[in-house]
Amino acid sequence: MPAGRHGFASGVISAGGPAGQLVLAPAAQALTLAAGWTSAMIALAALSLAALPLARAFRRPARPTPVAPRASAPRASSPPAVRDALANPSYWLIGAAFFVCGFHVTFLLTHMPGVIERCGLPASLSGASLAVMGLFNVVGSIVSGALTQRVPMRLMLAALYGLRALGVAAFLLAPKTEAVVLGFSVWMGLTYMATLPPTAGLIGKLFGARHLGLLLGLVFFVHQLGAFAGAWLGGIALEATGSFDALWQADIALAACAALIALAIRERTGAAPSARARGREGDPLLAGILANRAQPGTMRRLRDGRRVRVRPAAPRDAAAIQAFVRGLSDDTRRSRFFGSLRELPPAMLERMTGAGQARDVVLLALAGPAGEEAVVGLGQYAAQPDSPACELALVVDDAWQGSGLGRILIERLFEAARRAGFGRVEGDVLPANRSMVALARASGFEVAHNPEDPTLLQIVRRLPARTPAALREWLPAPAYGMPAVAH
Repeated sequence: MPAGRHGFASGVISAGGPAGQLVLAPAAQALTLAAGWTSAMIALAALSLAALPLARAFRRPARPTPVAPRASAPRASSPPAVRDALANPSYWLIGAAFFVCGFHVTFLLTHMPGVIERCGLPASLSGASLAVMGLFNVVGSIVSGALTQRVPMRLMLAALYGLRALGVAAFLLAPKTEAVVLGFSVWMGLTYMATLPPTAGLIGKLFGARHLGLLLGLVFFVHQLGAFAGAWLGGIALEATGSFDALWQADIALAACAALIALAIRERTGAAPSARARGREGDPLLAGILANRAQPGTMRRLRDGRRVRVRPAAPRDAAAIQAFVRGLSDDTRRSRFFGSLRELPPAMLERMTGAGQARDVVLLALAGPAGEEAVVGLGQYAAQPDSPACELALVVDDAWQGSGLGRILIERLFEAARRAGFGRVEGDVLPANRSMVALARASGFEVAHNPEDPTLLQIVRRLPARTPAALREWLPAPAYGMPAVAH
């Protein structure tokens, strides 16, 4: 999913939780009054177990079993994306604001029934309050997700935390009646989980979609620390003072601080703007790629003396690329496509030949007599909108492996990605693919186990701000962002 829609997707998904709250809160309240809290808890536990089969829909596709022993295992270390995030002040600011979110919502869920009881209101109002909060939580989550595509997300977070502070302050000042409690539930419901879409959207925009699950999970850990503090300190305050006033006042102060923290987040990144954002017409990257497809390409001599011509792929290359893939050995295809793929699906072939893709770059290595050239190598980087990283893929014909062709393709892709504004190149490799692991290390990649898929290794290389001197002798002055592959 494009990074710009992460917030909207999070809003739709997070709306499912409050929808369940809308139904289950009054049901649990009624069951508690009728049969006691133990029976209500057992019923909720049984319902949770019944939901487990739904997790099968999110299984990862099966990966092939490596056909050779693993290459020497890399040192376990935190993924580069995590290190980049931890070094970015905005990531810490997002986490700090989400800590306040956890404090606030868990304090409400845990202690609102006690607040209602101490105000002398009927106990049944607790279930109704939570149900109303859940109903308007659905509305707030979906609206918040939609707004992430139109409004700066840091401003959304600041507004949401500010609205929470105002809502709590108004509740403390108002007389405690059933109408006031339900009105407060409406206000809090609208902002309850509405912070999740802009939080997820900011992380996706700043650090890309590839590690969104991991980075959002770390922020959720901070959220749960806030949740623990809200639930625990609420009880401590009640025992020490006989009321929740101190926690309400702390909640207002924390929400105000979270609003200021959100304003300090730097939402823009150094990644090149997406083609969609800039528009197809007049896009210098797209114009440059189309222009260079008409060029004959660059001749390169390999270590064994053979010569290849390197140029960007074009729509006319579809048949040659398909023939190249069919001619690969089963092991090479498995190493490249992580499966038993024998030819490219139409959508993948269309993307490789560049039809409609302004920021994906595919380079072909061609060999043979003029007019009879065949593809012997293919290198590609795939861009993700609004991400500072691009994803590398490389495959070389079995008869040409070990000739240095892979290194040539990688270096040219590096320069194309650097000129396009990317900060790093990433990729996944099967541990059994020893030659690719060795090539990655020789090309300056960091190699580590993929934290999101233990069957894969992850390779990452950060790109320099300037062209390496060794490349300048065969890189012409740029006509757009990627003329490293066509003279």
